[in-house]
Amino acid sequence: MKRVICLFLCLLMLAGSVPAAPVRLLADEGGAGESAGNGENSDTGDSSGNGENGDTGDSSGNGENGDTGDSSGNGEEEPEDEIVPLTPPSKVGWGRDYHFLLNLYKQQNSEKILTDELETEYVACPGMIYWSLDSENQKQYQINLYRQDEEAGPVLLESVESWAVTGDRTMDSNFRFLWDNRASGDYYFTIRAVGDGIHYSESEVVQSTTWTYEAPEEQLTRPARPRWKGTTKAAATFIYPPTEAEDEANGNIDSTYRVGYEARWWYAASLTKDEEEEETDSGNSSGSGGDSGNSDTGNSDSGNSDTGNSDTGDSGGAQASVSAGEDDDTGNSDTGNSDTGDSGNSDTGNSDSGNTQKEDPTVPKEAGNILTFYPKHFEFMPSEKMLSDFGSGYYSVQIRALSGDVTKARPSEWSELSMARYIASESDDLATIVDRVDEKSDQLNLQLAINNVRKFGTYKLVELMSADQNNTGAVASIVELEDITGNYAQIVVSGGMSELFPEERIQVVGAGLNVDLGQTVVFHLGAAHADEVPSSLYSHAVRFSMQLLDTNGASLTPSGTKLQVPAKITLPVPETMNPSFLVILHHRMDGTVETIPSLSVRKVGKQWYASFVVTDFSDFTMAEQNAFLKASRYSDGVSVSYRFLSGDVKTAFCVVREASGRPCAVAALEPSQTSTTAQIPCAGAASVKLFLLDENRVPVSAALEASVT
Repeated sequence: MKRVICLFLCLLMLAGSVPAAPVRLLADEGGAGESAGNGENSDTGDSSGNGENGDTGDSSGNGENGDTGDSSGNGEEEPEDEIVPLTPPSKVGWGRDYHFLLNLYKQQNSEKILTDELETEYVACPGMIYWSLDSENQKQYQINLYRQDEEAGPVLLESVESWAVTGDRTMDSNFRFLWDNRASGDYYFTIRAVGDGIHYSESEVVQSTTWTYEAPEEQLTRPARPRWKGTTKAAATFIYPPTEAEDEANGNIDSTYRVGYEARWWYAASLTKDEEEEETDSGNSSGSGGDSGNSDTGNSDSGNSDTGNSDTGDSGGAQASVSAGEDDDTGNSDTGNSDTGDSGNSDTGNSDSGNTQKEDPTVPKEAGNILTFYPKHFEFMPSEKMLSDFGSGYYSVQIRALSGDVTKARPSEWSELSMARYIASESDDLATIVDRVDEKSDQLNLQLAINNVRKFGTYKLVELMSADQNNTGAVASIVELEDITGNYAQIVVSGGMSELFPEERIQVVGAGLNVDLGQTVVFHLGAAHADEVPSSLYSHAVRFSMQLLDTNGASLTPSGTKLQVPAKITLPVPETMNPSFLVILHHRMDGTVETIPSLSVRKVGKQWYASFVVTDFSDFTMAEQNAFLKASRYSDGVSVSYRFLSGDVKTAFCVVREASGRPCAVAALEPSQTSTTAQIPCAGAASVKLFLLDENRVPVSAALEASVT
C-alpha cells in the first residue's frame, strides 16, 4: 500500500504544466503561479515547465523522453502521389446563360429557353460569359475579364480567384460583365480550372473570343433609397419598381429589360455619434401585388450556396470608407469594381487581420453582394454567410437594377445607401462583441455591448466563465469590457473579515455588467448572517457573506433571483487550509447547501487563491474538506478516490450500485490523510456511496455520494 501511495504522489508531482497568469489579478503580486495539484481541480500543478515534469521532454528528437523521437526522417520516404493537372474548359464563349436567367424563365415557361449542341438548356443573353465543366472534380475556376485599350493594350478589369460551381451541371455561366456599367470596347476573358494543390493542379488558361460591345445610351431607372420594415431580423424592403408613368417616360426599358436586382451590403460595428438607426417601418407593401411573398425570395438565385460563393462581393476597393447614409454613385466599375468578386476573398475582413492597429468600428466595410433575378418588388436581408463573417452590427444596403440585355439598356446606377439597422448574429462570441468597442466608443455602442453579453444567458455564461480557468478566454473578454465601460465592481470588506480576505487580494469579474452604463456595483464581503454549524467533514472552516449591491445599496439578486452576467470571484486562501482539499459551500437563502462546482485553486507568488463562478449571493463557507469521494470507471469495475480525516471516523464502507440501484459490491476503506484510490470490481457500476462510521459503527454524518464517470 505504501508503494502505491508513493507512486501516486510521484505521478501528482509529475503532472504539472504552466498555467496562464490571471487577468487583472493582484497587480502587486506577479508570478507564474502553480496549482494545488490535488487532482480535484482542473489547474495542472507546478509552472516550471522545464520538461522535467513529464511535459514535452527533449525536443532534440532523440526519443529518450518518449516524445516523437528523431524528426530527421532516417527511413526512406514513401513516394508522393502525383498531382494531376486539370483539363481546361473545352467550350468558352459569350451570350449564353446556363443558370441565372434560365431559372427565372423556367418558372415562366418562356419560349426564350433554347438548347445547345449538347442538348443542354440555356437562355440567349448578350454579354454573359459561359464555359464547360469537363469533369466532376472541376468545381473551382479563376476568371479574368479584360478590355482592349488602343494605347495600353489589354486592361484587367476584374479577377475572380475562385468561382465555385455547385450542383450537377455540365455548363456554367457568369454575370461578370452584365452587373456593371461597361464602356464601349472590345472585351475578352480568360478562365482556368483551379485544383486543390494536393491531388489536382490548375489547368491551362483558355482565352475567349473577343466581343465588341457598344454601350447604349438607355439605362434602367435608378432605384429609390431602400427602407427597412419589421423587426431587426426582417429584410430590407426593396424600393418598388418604377410606376407605369415613370417607365413610359424612360422609354419602357425598365419593364422590357429589367430582370432582377443586385443588393450591396455594408457593415459597421458601431454608429458614429451623428448617425441614427432607422426606426421600424410599418412594412406596408401596398402596390407590390403580393410579389414580396413570391417563392423567388428563397430560390437558388438569392439564397443557396451560389450566393454564398460567387454572388457575394469582394469588399476590397475604394468604397470601404463610405459612411452610412452617404450616396455612393462612385461604386461602379470605374472605381475598381469592388462591388463584384469572390466572397471567399477579402469580404470577411481577413485581409486586415495582420494589422495590429485596431480598426475604427464606425467605418463601414463592404459585406457582400446578393443577386436576385426577379423584376418586381423584392425583399433582401443579409445572408447567413455575411452574419457569420461579420457578426452583429449595423447593416446598410444599396440596390441597383440589372439588365437582361446590356446592348439595349445598361444596369441602373446604385441607389442611395439605406440607413443603418442593427442586426444580431447568433454566431457572435464574447471576443467579437468586445472587439467592436473601445474607449472612444459612445454610450450607445458601449451599452449595446453590455446588452449583447447579457443575451448569452446566465447558464451559458456560467459554462463559459467556469471553463476559462486560466482567464484567457471568456473571462478575459469580460474583464476588457468592464475596463472599457468602467462598469466593474467596487470591493468592500467589513465585519472583521479583512485580515483573511484583504480587499486588494480579491478579484470580481462580470458583476459590473449587471447594471447599465454609468451605474455602480458594490461587492461586499462581510460576516455571515447565520452562525456556523460545525461539521466533522470540514476543518479550518471560515464562514462569511457576499453581497452584490447596486447604486442605492439594494441587492442585485433579491428573493433568489440570479445575475444576468455571473460573477467570477477570486479569494485568497487562508494559510491554515490545505489548498489541495479546499471546498467552498454556498448556504442558500432557502436553507439548501451547495458545494461550488468548478472550483479552481492556484498559487501566485506565495499566496494561494480560489476562483469560482456564482449567480447569486448569501452566506458561504471556505474550508478544508476532511472527506470527499470521486469515482471513475475502469475495465472491470470502479476506481474510487477518497479522503476522510476526522477524530470521530474510525472506518467506512463503500457501496457500489448498478444503474438499477442494486448493490453489486461493498468494500471497507480505512481513514486516509491524503487522497487515496481503491479499485472495486463491479462491471455495471453506476454510483458509489461512502458511509463514515464511528467506533460503534454509527454514521457520523450523511453519506458521501458520487456518480461513476
